[in-house]
Amino acid sequence: GTPTACTRCPCDAPAGLDISVDEEAEGPQYVVIAPGTVYDSRIATGGARQSFIFEAMPGYTYYTQAWLTTLGDSVMYMYEARQVAGGYEPGRQVAYNDDRPDAPNYQQYYGSAFSYQVPYSGAPTGHYIIEVRAYSASETGGFQILTEPNTF
Repeated sequence: GTPTACTRCPCDAPAGLDISVDEEAEGPQYVVIAPGTVYDSRIATGGARQSFIFEAMPGYTYYTQAWLTTLGDSVMYMYEARQVAGGYEPGRQVAYNDDRPDAPNYQQYYGSAFSYQVPYSGAPTGHYIIEVRAYSASETGGFQILTEPNTF
């Protein structure tokens, strides 16, 4: 599906937004997320990935983390979203993490986390795609994802 862009920051998830993924649709499918909100997700098939899209404000630094619930190990990527006919696709990779270096209390080494400062571009906002994969192509399981602007 095509993401619904928010027009203010911080973003709130639009009321009634259907974030389900159409398994028959071609091309990348994204779950629209609002910064500051925790989302439950899962990788149901080995080798699959879960992709999210959000609208970011230039100059803000966003901290993004995948907290593992039943997934054993994750890898997370962040891409600039490139607008194409019918939606968005991943553009330039801007961040990556295999094992989180700063897990709360260092209790979860195999989750993923990173910070990224959105460059000043002249545009009021930009879209970014976050992709979470299992580290092993055979792994499945659940995780929570959160992206939020840093306040420091």
